[in-house]
Amino acid sequence: MTKLIIKGPTDFDSRFVRNSIYLDGQKIGRIGYGETLKLEVESGDHNLYGEILWYRSKNLSFYIKENQTKTFKISRQEYQKYFILIFLVILFIYSFAKINYNINLNILLILLIFTFVYPFYTLTFGRHKYLKMTELL
Repeated sequence: MTKLIIKGPTDFDSRFVRNSIYLDGQKIGRIGYGETLKLEVESGDHNLYGEILWYRSKNLSFYIKENQTKTFKISRQEYQKYFILIFLVILFIYSFAKINYNINLNILLILLIFTFVYPFYTLTFGRHKYLKMTELL
């Protein structure tokens, strides 16, 4: 009895979305915040990835033996959630310095542009790296 266990995301931003899970190119289910998907699979080589909207994880290849249990966890890339916070902090510092002290901090504008442009990378070229599928030992 070969088992595959997939644990859902536990970060706050994932509370209202469900990830689709694919094994060997076939959709095997959907998993939400804190949920666990358990299923029996055949022993051998398999490919696993998760998908949410147009974002997905990298394809994870693994080998599972007969009577073995493998556990995986799907989550977002850890640094994704900090960009909005960084954007707001930089905007606050720039605005505070400009309004109260009449200091022109153009370097902060460059950082602000970077934190604003980065989400467009995740929408286009980085969309296959948005989710992270990891094996738990």
